[in-house]
Formats: sequence, structure tokens, C-alpha cells
Amino acid sequence: MSVPKLSYFNIKGAAEPSRLAFTVAGVDWEDNRIARESWPEMKPTTPFGSVPILDFEGKQYAQSNAILRYAGKLGGLYPSEPLLALEVDMQLDAIEDMFMTIRPTMAIKDEDKKMEARKVLAEETLPKWLAIFNQTIKDNSSGFLAGDSMSIADLKLYATTSMLLAGFLDGIPASIFDKFPEILAHKAAISANEKIKAYEAKTYGKASEE
Repeated sequence: MSVPKLSYFNIKGAAEPSRLAFTVAGVDWEDNRIARESWPEMKPTTPFGSVPILDFEGKQYAQSNAILRYAGKLGGLYPSEPLLALEVDMQLDAIEDMFMTIRPTMAIKDEDKKMEARKVLAEETLPKWLAIFNQTIKDNSSGFLAGDSMSIADLKLYATTSMLLAGFLDGIPASIFDKFPEILAHKAAISANEKIKAYEAKTYGKASEE
């Protein structure tokens, strides 16, 4: 019987929430890490010219949040109740919107201009977004973004928070989280999940948070 094969580069990036969701679901899945040099040949074969992609039962699926929802449904991380699902989707899209403010700075070639843009991100843009997520977690007695238990929205925030705290982007210091204790507590709670802990130790080593 075939198992879902999730393909992405050998970094955390856009695939990491889905990797975590498959891990928590406890299903068999293949973590296919793509070599950068093989991407130009692979790109035209993907549905939208991008990764991550999921190959399963002879068909290829794309779009990171779509794959994440599928993985979440396998492991009870995506609600069946419509309004709660709406709330989870809302948080997913908001996290995506926050990350989209970062993406343009990755294309800036001039280092000084890039650092200027990153300074605005670190001092203004990202704190505004983080304050919203921090308050959402604070207002929810469960300590999660939506509902009473961990969802795929929590995994997406966790993956994004981990990358930023690990110095994923030059000019975005980990100290931007100092004013958001609920987000830091949220990250600690997710990382304490036994399946996630085992996956990260095996895949990256205890100290790695790329």
C-alpha cells in the first residue's frame, strides 16, 4: 500500500507544519527532501511550479495549506465542526499573511536596503502581528489558537515562531518575542508533544531549529 510522499527542500520552510501534522497523526508518510540542484528539472512536473507537493495513490497535490489540512484531518488536528474549522482557517490565513510581509525582503539584493526593510519588519510589522496572536492565545484558556486542543493552526504558528527564533532571517532578532510570553509558552507546549519531540530530535538534532 502506498504512503503519502511529501516533497520539499531540506529546510523547514512551508512544508514543516505538514510534516509535524503527519507526525502527530501517527500515519506512515515519506519525507522526501529535494536537492536544490534537482529542482529546475522537477519544477515543470509540479501542478503550480512550486513545492511542497504531496504524491499519493498516483496523484499529485499542491499548496501548503491544502496539504496541511489533509494531514490535520488524518490526525484529528482539523475540526469537523464548521465554525471551529472556520476559526482554524482564519488563523492559518492570518499566519500566512504575516509571513507574506517577510517574503518581499528575501528578494532584495542590496544588503543595506534589505536590512532597512528587515528593521521595519522587526520593529513595526511583525510585532503588530505577533501581538494579535499573543492576545488570541491569552484569551483562549486552552493556550491554543482555536478550540480546546492543538490544531494545524498551532503547528503553523509553531513552525513560523521556531524559524524566527532560530535566526532564520538576518535582521530579525529573537528578541522580538520578548514582549509576547503567550507565544513563547505556546511554542514550549507544542515542542513538548512527545511525537514532535521525537521527530525533531531524529530529524534535526536537539539543538537544531532551522
